[in-house]
Amino acid sequence: MQRLLVGLALAWGVLLVVLSATLPISTVPSSQGSFQPRETVLVAYGAAGLLPAFGLLVTGVLITSLLLRRRSGSTTSARVLAIAVLVASYGSLLILHIWSLLVVPYGALLVAAAFAPPLRARRE
Repeated sequence: MQRLLVGLALAWGVLLVVLSATLPISTVPSSQGSFQPRETVLVAYGAAGLLPAFGLLVTGVLITSLLLRRRSGSTTSARVLAIAVLVASYGSLLILHIWSLLVVPYGALLVAAAFAPPLRARRE
């Protein structure tokens, strides 16, 4: 179960990077009163606009590596880090509003993976 959750979380992290490069969420100043044009963060801010999504993905990889060590200190560190990502994703709701709903599942998947029981080796 833990491997499935980690795989889903990392896939969601990659999706966040792709969406931040392709989804138009940054508003463009214009003189139009009714429609406000939008552009991707990659267009608006350059490569620096992708740093938050890459940061989340790197954090997910770090949590995964800690969980794979299967030591109690590593597992505790992974759980604390996963909870921090979840808290930060909920905090981003205040800043990014509706777009943060894409980040919250990532944090939830990481917490679920960190607290899921690890797979035991099969005995034959």
